[in-house]
This record gives sequence, structure tokens and C-alpha cells, in this order.
Amino acid sequence: MLISVAEFAAQRGVSPQAVRKAIKAGRLKRSVERKGPRNYVIDPEMAALEWERNTAPHQQRTAEQINTGKARARGEDVEAPGPMPPPGNKGGAGTYASAKAAAEGYKAMLLKLDYEERSGKLVEKAAAERAFAAAGMQVRDAVMRTAQQMVGEIATAVGGLSQEQRAAVMQVIDRHHVRALEELVRAAGVR
Repeated sequence: MLISVAEFAAQRGVSPQAVRKAIKAGRLKRSVERKGPRNYVIDPEMAALEWERNTAPHQQRTAEQINTGKARARGEDVEAPGPMPPPGNKGGAGTYASAKAAAEGYKAMLLKLDYEERSGKLVEKAAAERAFAAAGMQVRDAVMRTAQQMVGEIATAVGGLSQEQRAAVMQVIDRHHVRALEELVRAAGVR
């Protein structure tokens, strides 16, 4: 049974443009039948084999990734698309070409990660967690130090407080500070 370009694209999880590009580049030949100037029908089983053999996995993008890129180019605020599946054989019969493509795909991904780490786009998770914890402790200490200053200013504003009143005001301020800091920790998702 023959199917349309759009149907084959949906099966592969790519855009119809990617399928047309593969046809134009000759990566899909035997599986394609021309029905008009830009109209093709495709044998899905044969096309799947040709696609696996002739398309480098690390160069493929999903339709979602392409559409997200177009939306960002138009200035729309869109969420980043999910990652591509790891390169390699997508469930078909293993071939030397697909194994080599998978190895090259992994090499490319490792090189990209290495570059991003060296350029400062990526940081070590443990180092980021340590820095986040240190910053959190600085914020906590700074907030908790303000209680003493606030009690002094409140005492001046109301014309003086006894030691018991100062202690009571200090407890109220500390309690509110602790609640606010706990909310920050929860919002940040810190364990």
C-alpha cells in the first residue's frame, strides 16, 4: 500500500519537508513514485529501509524541533523541544552503516558537550549544587541578621521597648524569616 509524503513523515517523526528533501537528494529512490510535479506516493516499508541506510541519524530533526525553531525565528516564546533520541539504528536490522553512523553520532554529541563545557555553557552538577548551597546560606545569614536591626528600629519608632518586648518582637521577626526562607527552599526544589 502506498502512502503520501505527509503520512510517511508522520511515521518517521520528521517533517514532510525532510522527506521531500530526502527524495530530492536521492536518499529515497526506489520507494518513491512520482504522481505530479510535487506529488509523490511512497512504499513505506521500502522507504524505511532506504531512510535508515541513507540518512545520517545525527543530522535528523523531528517536526517538533523544526516547528519550534521556526516559532523562535518569528519571535514567539516557545518551550524548547525534547531531545532527539540517541543516534543509531531505530529498531531496524543492524548494519555496518547504521553502527558507524551511531558511533559518529555519539562522537559528535561528546564533542559538542566538551565544547559547551569548555566555553562555560555547561558546568559540573556537583559544583553548581555547592555554589547554590553556599549562596543559599549567605542569603539565610543576611536575612537572619536583619532581625536585630529591625528590633532596634522598631524600639526607636515606638519610643522604647523593654527587654521582654524586644525578645517577643525578635521571636516574631525570626519566625517570619524562617517561614519565608523555607518557602524559598521549597520553591527552589532543594532537598
